Amino acid sequence: MLSAIVSKVRLPWFLKVKIDEGKNVFFYSINKLFFRRHSGTKSQKKTITFKCGFHGQTGAVSSIANIANMLSEEYDVDFISFPKSNFNKYLNRNVKITQKVNFESDLYVCDLSCEHDFLARLKNANKKIIMSCHGMLHSQFGLKAEHKLKSVSYADVVQFVSEIQQQEYQLEENKYVVIPNTVVPVYKSSVTQNVGTVGNLNLVNKNVNAAVDIALASKANKIHLWSIEQDNWNSERVVIHDWEVNREKIYNTFDVLVFMSKEEALSMVVLEAMSAGIPCLLSNIPAFQQFSQIPGVFLVDPEDIDAASIKLNELLLNKENLKSEILAYWQANYSHETVANQWFEFITKQINA
Repeated sequence: MLSAIVSKVRLPWFLKVKIDEGKNVFFYSINKLFFRRHSGTKSQKKTITFKCGFHGQTGAVSSIANIANMLSEEYDVDFISFPKSNFNKYLNRNVKITQKVNFESDLYVCDLSCEHDFLARLKNANKKIIMSCHGMLHSQFGLKAEHKLKSVSYADVVQFVSEIQQQEYQLEENKYVVIPNTVVPVYKSSVTQNVGTVGNLNLVNKNVNAAVDIALASKANKIHLWSIEQDNWNSERVVIHDWEVNREKIYNTFDVLVFMSKEEALSMVVLEAMSAGIPCLLSNIPAFQQFSQIPGVFLVDPEDIDAASIKLNELLLNKENLKSEILAYWQANYSHETVANQWFEFITKQINA
């Protein structure tokens, strides 16, 4: 009873913001201290600078941070940031967090939100620009399509995370490359009879209501929602949570991911779940068609609650038998080794061009 009460305690919004900012400042300071000890060394590696305009709390931020961490294994990587940036908590100690742009870098990785004046300055200096694109062109949220297309016009190459993005952008063949996201593998140590969904569930396009309706119609014991502000269901089976960086903590609360999003390019949530061997019940949107042939993944119509809940019950029943096949697919297509090799090959080609 006590644990149930504690799980329902919600910190005030302003206090959660201050705690998150404090974490970001902490990681920023740790990184600055670490690199201060090594500032005297002269590296012979090529230098890559990351400059992003958006520093909020989204999957794209953690995705771009993962790219920076990955490239730091082979290159000197600078990441332009500031103390309260959400990037700080995702970047490892091999990435140099700095507020000063190195205009002598060999290559620049930017996001669509990067200031156009900065991109124009790089372009005028004949610098190589890679635009890392993690969403759809005609998204309901964020930047307008016109802004995105202008950002893309400065890039030498655009990195998409899924071929589905090219269907909207329609870039020339030599103007883009598809390299999927990767995630740090999640190690699942618990077995429950729960389901869950993960992401900024306050956003309408995450379609959390459909996920909850399907889960409530299933045989799941609990439905864990990571992360959301309001509990609108008044059900003991629904457990709501704040944003959590610790992925093991998230994915050990449930055994099947239920994700009814209306719009994705390549969801980090799905990749994280697969890295833990967790079966997935996904909405039948175009971006998720690439997962349709994977054992342990069902695509369903979010509005057909009865049919979707039947599929969910199948996944709950067979979750242990499906685990090894899900892990094998993730390892072959989205593991660090697989994606890193694609990035290293791509970056080498760009720098040597």
